[in-house]
Amino acid sequence: HLTRDTSHHLTSHPSPLARKVVLHVNMSDLGLSEHEVQRMAVLVGPRYNWKTGEVKLVAEKFPNRIENKRYLIFLLENLLLEARL
Repeated sequence: HLTRDTSHHLTSHPSPLARKVVLHVNMSDLGLSEHEVQRMAVLVGPRYNWKTGEVKLVAEKFPNRIENKRYLIFLLENLLLEARL
C-alpha cells in the first residue's frame, strides 16, 4: 500500500527533477511483526521517520519516472523480504 508517490513536473523541459520519484510508505501498512519493523527500520536507516512511522524512499537513478518508480517498488519488495528473514 503506497501512501504517496510524489513526482516533480516543473517545466516541459527535461530536468533531473522530472525523473525523481519519492515513495512514502507507512510502516504500519506493511503487515510486519514488531521484530520485523525493527529490522526494516535498521535496513532503511535515516529513511525511516520514527515520529511519523513513515519510510521515505527516493529514486532518480534512471532517465524517467516509470523506471524510477519500478525501481522503488523492487527496492521496497526486497527490503520487506530481508526484514522478514
